[in-house]
Amino acid sequence: RACYNLFKPLKQTTTYDGKGEYTLKIASPTTGSDYTFNKHELTFKGIINFPGRKFFKVTRFKYETISGNYQQIPFYEYPALGGKSSLRGLQEDRYADRVSLFGSQEFYYQISKNVRASVFVDTGQVFLANKFVTLYDYPCSWGGTFSHKIMGMFNLGFTLANANERRSPIYYFSVAKAF
Repeated sequence: RACYNLFKPLKQTTTYDGKGEYTLKIASPTTGSDYTFNKHELTFKGIINFPGRKFFKVTRFKYETISGNYQQIPFYEYPALGGKSSLRGLQEDRYADRVSLFGSQEFYYQISKNVRASVFVDTGQVFLANKFVTLYDYPCSWGGTFSHKIMGMFNLGFTLANANERRSPIYYFSVAKAF
């Protein structure tokens, strides 16, 4: 009974939200392409808002695979990791192969109405469809972000990220239209 009373307020103020998406890209001469392949992408993004609405956590997972005649598939269509959206701290599309698996945890703190900061850890790997990959084979990156909404119109962002295979961090700056 004491535990029930202790956690009851937490349940009432903690909210959960999630979104999953599956995408299939089919390329063939009948669709106007010079190449023939299928690309599957499965993504999930979950958000947990903690009590007080100052803290929230975002969890992201992405699985991507491509199939077809691998000698004819252009390299830019292969599942890739690295850059500002996956494995931050590594160069853009640092890893590419037939299958990619990516996961991320990010903890946000809302400093004020227009300012928030976060810390994150990303991990992921690309591999051949028939290769067994252990947990030790996954590169990892970590860092923090700071964003500021300016006049309700633009988001100004700064990210500092490092990866276990780099000696120095990578900085990302972004300006985007606020929604």
